[in-house]
Amino acid sequence: MEKNIFAQLAAGPFPKTVTHGATIQYVKKFLARGWLDAVVDSSAKGRYNAGQHTVAVIRGVTDAGRAALDK
Repeated sequence: MEKNIFAQLAAGPFPKTVTHGATIQYVKKFLARGWLDAVVDSSAKGRYNAGQHTVAVIRGVTDAGRAALDK
């Protein structure tokens, strides 16, 4: 399941904004592994969508992320 989620996040176009809380947790996990080039902003309330405190903006996939997809 995790690989499917990563494949969906790694599909372009970029930049991609993620606002769903559970998906943001996966973005954080993949960012920690070095698979994504992303920024997680916890102070974004109102800037991207009303009521949402955290957003992640995925700028791209790293070489390590592409290698993980190929496994």
